[in-house]
Amino acid sequence: MNNYWWKSRSAASTSQQDNKEMTSRGNKPTEEEIRRKRLAKFEALGRSSTASSPQQPQAATKTVESCTSVHVAKKENIACTNKESSTPSSSTTAQAAQNNKPNLEQLEEQVICKILKVTFHEQTASEDVVFMKDLKEEWQAEQSSGEALVNKDRADRLLFERLLQAQSSSSPLVYLMESYQRASDQESLLSVSSSAQVKQPLLETVQFVKKLIVSYLGLVLSNAELFYTDSPMYRSAYFMEALVEDRLPGGLLKDLVSRFEEDEDTDSLAEIFHPIMELVCSKAMKTSLLQGNFTAPMRALGALVSFKSLAILFTRHRNFNLPKDRISQPFVTGKNMETETLLGPFFRLTALKDDEEIANTLFSNPRKRTRQDVDQSMTSLRASLKVLRHGLHEIMLSLLKASPESREAVLEWFATFLHFDKERVKLQADYKKLATDGFAMNVMSVLLLLSQPFSDPHSPKLDNIDPTFCVSKHRIDYSGETRLAVDSQDLARWVDPKNPNAQVSFQNMKRQQAMELASSGASAISDQKTDSIQVKDHYHFITECFFLSLRACQLVFCGTIQMYQEHILRGIQHLYSLQRDMESSLNTSNSGPLASLMEARRNEVNRQLDLMIVDKLCYDVYLQDEEFLSVLLQFCATVASWLLRVACGKKETQDLILPLPTPPPTLLCTLPEHTVEVVADALLFCGRFCPSVLDSVSFIHHEMLSFLCAIVASPLHVRNPYLRSKFVEFLWTILGDPPSPQSTHQEWSSPSVAWTASFESHSICHKYLPGALVRLYVEVEHTGSHSQFYDKFSIRYHITCIFYYMWHISSYRNAIRYEAENESVFVKFVNMLLNDATYLLDEALGDLAEIHSLQERLDSHPNVSSTESNNDDPRQEMQSRLSQLERQVKSYNLLSHSSVNMLHFLTEDDRVRRVFLRPEMVNRLAEMLNYFLLQLCGPKCQSLRVRNREQYAWEPRVLLTQIVGIYLHFREEEAFAKSVAQDGRSYSQELFHRALEIVRNRRLLSEEACDELQGMMRRFVEFEKLESEDEDLVLQAPEEFLDPIMATLMRDPVLLPTSRTIVDRSTISRHLLSDPSDPFNREFLSMDMLEPQEDLKRRIEEYIASKRKKE
Repeated sequence: MNNYWWKSRSAASTSQQDNKEMTSRGNKPTEEEIRRKRLAKFEALGRSSTASSPQQPQAATKTVESCTSVHVAKKENIACTNKESSTPSSSTTAQAAQNNKPNLEQLEEQVICKILKVTFHEQTASEDVVFMKDLKEEWQAEQSSGEALVNKDRADRLLFERLLQAQSSSSPLVYLMESYQRASDQESLLSVSSSAQVKQPLLETVQFVKKLIVSYLGLVLSNAELFYTDSPMYRSAYFMEALVEDRLPGGLLKDLVSRFEEDEDTDSLAEIFHPIMELVCSKAMKTSLLQGNFTAPMRALGALVSFKSLAILFTRHRNFNLPKDRISQPFVTGKNMETETLLGPFFRLTALKDDEEIANTLFSNPRKRTRQDVDQSMTSLRASLKVLRHGLHEIMLSLLKASPESREAVLEWFATFLHFDKERVKLQADYKKLATDGFAMNVMSVLLLLSQPFSDPHSPKLDNIDPTFCVSKHRIDYSGETRLAVDSQDLARWVDPKNPNAQVSFQNMKRQQAMELASSGASAISDQKTDSIQVKDHYHFITECFFLSLRACQLVFCGTIQMYQEHILRGIQHLYSLQRDMESSLNTSNSGPLASLMEARRNEVNRQLDLMIVDKLCYDVYLQDEEFLSVLLQFCATVASWLLRVACGKKETQDLILPLPTPPPTLLCTLPEHTVEVVADALLFCGRFCPSVLDSVSFIHHEMLSFLCAIVASPLHVRNPYLRSKFVEFLWTILGDPPSPQSTHQEWSSPSVAWTASFESHSICHKYLPGALVRLYVEVEHTGSHSQFYDKFSIRYHITCIFYYMWHISSYRNAIRYEAENESVFVKFVNMLLNDATYLLDEALGDLAEIHSLQERLDSHPNVSSTESNNDDPRQEMQSRLSQLERQVKSYNLLSHSSVNMLHFLTEDDRVRRVFLRPEMVNRLAEMLNYFLLQLCGPKCQSLRVRNREQYAWEPRVLLTQIVGIYLHFREEEAFAKSVAQDGRSYSQELFHRALEIVRNRRLLSEEACDELQGMMRRFVEFEKLESEDEDLVLQAPEEFLDPIMATLMRDPVLLPTSRTIVDRSTISRHLLSDPSDPFNREFLSMDMLEPQEDLKRRIEEYIASKRKKE
């Protein structure tokens, strides 16, 4: 059969050549010429029939034992087609019955004729059943009468001739597909109904005919002119439609592929299936998620590539990926991936605004839709997305498993997409050069699904992930990426290059930090023997899939949520603000020439607002899809576990010990920052916008909290403080804000109950997180960024809220106490806490005073008439300034109240309180408390009265109660009382009397607490008398006895080694708490470098003693 088939293809080739010659002559072949050509093919095929067709054994001649088999054969449509035979009478002898019964050869003929719908009896011919007159005459002449005309050896010739019949009622392709179905039906009937004596021979005949049909079907699909004069693409389109619509006979596709897999030359397989693959993929171009009609072509493509040979063939198609020479061309962009690659039409399916039908149908007039309506639309779209993602995952998985060649092609396809999408994370990304967001989200989702087999924090497969991938240029170019443990040359990533002082401070802080960590007990790691890293030419699939998925998460997920928050959410907020302002303006001036203009502007704002809300809802379909987010979080947990393995040099992280070994391993240092940033961004986004999904992945809570603690506690391993602070913000997000400073731990409302439960019981966090937060609080003072001054307040606010939560849990409180005993670090923390509280509260009180003034002026200022120019309206200027103050004062109040609250609960504990009594701290604390007590209770306190103070988060009673409470925490401390009384700027007896009167009259404190405050006031009076004596000592002291910075009498002079300047130890200590540098030359300076000046100290003490002796 196989030899004969190829001779048939040779004849077809000859026919094609003849047609080409005729076409080149400009002549259209006539019907007679076509007939002659077909006869020539027939003669060529006939000459080779005997030699090429396998010889079959002589058919059995045994007959069926009874005429019952004839009835069975008729019932199965396998009965004899000879309708001239009459029904035997009751007098017929047994011998006559034996003669009328069809033998095996006749049954074989009947089966073949039934399958091919041919007959050798003219009276049985019909529109569908063709009378093969010529063949009948030819074959009758070649054999004796009574023998069957058709057998297995002649089936090939019969099928070929049948296909050449001009009177055929259907196309050869349709005829072959129907014949295959009839053969399958006959095969099924024979399997269950035939006599055992004829069953096997007839089954072999049917199977032989099926193979013939499949062979000719391949010829029809691949050859242009053997049985057709039309385009082969038309036949491929028909076959594709049948495949897409699931109309192919069962088993046909498998048999067709198997038949041509036998050929060593794959060209014939490509000729058959490449056009079909192209048509299936192009059909997806006209589908959408909303209609759901993408499933049929996707299922068809999945059926094709489920065969390994076709999967390999698919990846070899010229349009599977963009050619390498085109990828580097500047005008080729990510959008070419969508339109020019075979898989592009499937991956481009989207629920975003790129499909206008979705926006117009499901989310039009968004502000008028109910929440239930929107949720139903999102549920429907997410269900479609799920089907799409899993279908594409199955397709890509089939391609990856087919062969090493196809796996390489698929990985290169993903890499090509990532190459074009690398601009997405930029703040000003040019979306015209990027693939659409829907395409990108689908690619990322499929990569995450491909990573699921090893997406387990405890998977042994993680040991196969090779971190050297990130220093190679295999698949992804990381040359422009900032690494985790950057060196001095990489500081420009977040250090302001225009601010040399910031860079110096940053470097000094890092030196100090390294010294502290070196003495903190961190273990040494053992892989620092070599300076070079061996880069491979080839990486394991798990390594490639891991880093491709990680890169996709960075570019697609992080880039999309950045755009979502910065552009869409802020845009909506801005438009709502404009809308309110315009409504207010229209209400105050509803007539005049400006009214119509204002009305038009309001309508335009409303239109833009609706469009922006539609955008948000479309993105919410993806970004708040809990199933997608849970897969993402599971992958992030895997990344976190793998990173800890690399950092610790271990294969398992269950026994994680902090601090991490130092120096950081080289392999960790070379990893890009986004390996950590993806985890942080995913956690933070879910905490903000979809906290319920965090509880659904409770199995990763422990690993993620371990990772969080390790990252925050390891500045040498992850040097970017902003990156580490994202984990702090996430922790603050899931713990939530305290309802009020007086609230109990039980009243705390957390967005994620499961995470808070894990946090409260996490032993690693108990031990290491408080110290890590203390160090980060200090570190963000000098990040080197141009915005560091404002950034630090936000980060520290999160830290203070977390500290307040931890303070109510005994294990965390003990850890904070233990950390306070390490005064070299904790004193810096306290110093910066005082700095923040002072600055923020001062700014808040100043803004409140100005708001009070503006509110009074606006009440007294007459309304401007509608005809006046708005630009000259003083009322509008005041209103604008008031709006600006209202926006910023709330932030100042929240930040300052948080800092004061932290001072209040920390000073409750005697072990922590000792830090505040150090010489360099106690004066600062007393001065700060006195100053703000003066603001709250002094003569100008009425200026802090504002309307709607809740709008500004202004709680003066709470603030006053906490400040007085801090005083009371130090009621037994003489050093504190002395510092309060000696504060010449704010302290006065009248101030404390006024404060006592307020807290007592308004019942802000208990009567017992008020009595204790009154007792402290008597001690303040005693120490106030000593202040005048100290002032006299300073006025009469020699210059060398005075501190050059504070102009106070030194008590413990020390020499600064770099500038050779002598200052008081308490003064320089206070400076070094904020900045580890010499204030006179900016050189690095630490406490252990100070040189005591004992001789000078002795002379100062003698001077003081002599002066007091005279008095």
